[in-house]
Amino acid sequence: MGSTAGQLRQILERELAVHRELLRLARARHLLLKQGRFDEAADLVVLEAAYIVTLRDLEARRRQVRHKTSTSVPDVAAFTRQIGTLLRGLGAVERANRALWAQRVLTPALAAVASATTSRAQARLN
Repeated sequence: MGSTAGQLRQILERELAVHRELLRLARARHLLLKQGRFDEAADLVVLEAAYIVTLRDLEARRRQVRHKTSTSVPDVAAFTRQIGTLLRGLGAVERANRALWAQRVLTPALAAVASATTSRAQARLN
């Protein structure tokens, strides 16, 4: 395996690790949302953002190395499948997180705003 092929493998391994960590963080955020610990869940979002920046850098490096690699790297397909599986899991957790957020935070907040607005409107009419 050439040096660029080795670099590509290392980048893919790191990408896979970052995807796993993002899934772990999303699951942890889900548990925090279920428990009503919204501040802690928000803290995890900041940490996730740092991992996403790292992931974007890795993806850019992979494209550069892949462009230089003239040979095919047999592990690329295996990494791609593993990353795809992690992404599907991450998507499912994120959908559940959005539903929880809407149920536990957004809906009560909108109800409170609507109630306050209705009370003010009624006070103006009287």
